[in-house]
Formats: sequence, structure tokens, C-alpha cells
Amino acid sequence: KASEYVTNIQLVASAMADAETANSPIKKARAWQKAYNGDRKVDGHFGSVIVGRLTEAYVAAGKQAFDSHRYAKAAEAAREAMNYDPVNQGAMDLEEKCISKAAGMLEQARDHYKKRNFASARDQARQVTQILPALDPRAAEAREIAKKATEASVSGDEED
Repeated sequence: KASEYVTNIQLVASAMADAETANSPIKKARAWQKAYNGDRKVDGHFGSVIVGRLTEAYVAAGKQAFDSHRYAKAAEAAREAMNYDPVNQGAMDLEEKCISKAAGMLEQARDHYKKRNFASARDQARQVTQILPALDPRAAEAREIAKKATEASVSGDEED
């Protein structure tokens, strides 16, 4: 039992050091997550400090992904941050930006579908499903558009 305790203390210290020297926000977040998991096995002494740093790292990773037009990754990072700090304003703002972007993409998917541009409709709709929370009604609509667009393009309904 004592050796397990010492091992976990060493894991926390090592992960915290890794987080401080990580060269990307997602690597920082993963290192802080490792530190958080190890800290919980010890006594949770550093819990609040680690949670703060962990959420900051996920928000930074999400912002970086958003700026690179990787909206699904940005939304995932924002939600991961909110798993640790449900009222983190940066994470909530980032998620809202992602949802807003998805709403615009859903509108584009609808337009592509109406214009019988099924491949573009399918691709846009699939992206929307990856950005929005699964239970969001717009995600269900996007899944339906993707399904119909796929079926239409397979049956040869798409105009050349």
C-alpha cells in the first residue's frame, strides 16, 4: 500500500512537470489529466490547482483547434474542460462558438441538399453531427440530411 502511494505521488509530480514543459495545449491537457488522476489516488491535495490548469489547457487546445477550423475537436475540448469545471466561462464561450458554427454549417447542408448537391450536403451534415452534442435536435436533423444525401447519391439522383 505504501509503495503504491509513493508511486502515485511520483506520477503526480512527473505529470505536473510534463504539463509545465509541454509544447502544445493538448499535450498540456493530457499531462494535467494524468496528474489529476494520480492526485485522486493519493489524497486530492492538488485537486483544485490541477483542475484549474487542466481546464485552462483544454480551453487553449479548443481555441487552437477552432482557429484551425477543426470545429469538432474544438467542441470536444470545450466539453472536456466543462467535465472538470462545469461553469468555466472560457469553455462555455468556446462551446457556444462551436454550436453557432455548426448552425451555419447545418444551414449550408440544407441548401446543398435542396440544390441536389448531395455530396456537399452529406459532408457538411456529417461535420455538424461531430460538433453538436448528440442529443441536440439539430444533430438529429444533420444525421437525417447525411443519410438522405448518401442514399440519393448512391441511387444516382445527384446532378453532374
